Amino acid sequence: MEQKKRNWGGIGISVFLALIMITSIAGFFTDSATATRYNGIKFTLVQSAWQARIGGQLRSFSYVPQDVESIPVPPILKPGVLQLQATSDANSTAAPEIAQSIYQLSTNTDIPVRNGFTAENSYGLQVITCANATQFVPVLYYTLGEKHEIRQEGQCFIVESNTGFGLVQLTDRIAYALLGVIE
Repeated sequence: MEQKKRNWGGIGISVFLALIMITSIAGFFTDSATATRYNGIKFTLVQSAWQARIGGQLRSFSYVPQDVESIPVPPILKPGVLQLQATSDANSTAAPEIAQSIYQLSTNTDIPVRNGFTAENSYGLQVITCANATQFVPVLYYTLGEKHEIRQEGQCFIVESNTGFGLVQLTDRIAYALLGVIE
């Protein structure tokens, strides 16, 4: 009878690769990049959103406060706002990101957001412009442009960025201000 010779090199490589795979999976589940704290609030990355319990409710954001805290916010966009109006151009190339921003702002802050467009449109949404803004119901005007900022013109707040994702980032900054997470 011929005795089979063991291939210890092949077994060693297989065990080594299995060990790498197992530790990679464990590292994925315990990665410190999936959680962070800001002002005592824990933010956890769940799929592609940062979630935190704020005011007793679980809220989801695209950016953590550390990513947006350097963006200045006009003082009226602070806790105490009771209702908002949001508007944009109906044919904006950033329409998906603007819709996401308005939805997230409304659900994260529990502030009713009435949305519309800056002109008559085929969607049946009302026309909302900066002329509709009041001190009790300010207008957020989402637009693509050269700047990346939130600026105030009367009771209207121009949310401007050069990309749709920039508009989402600015909206998270507004939400953090309205929730009192960032001063």
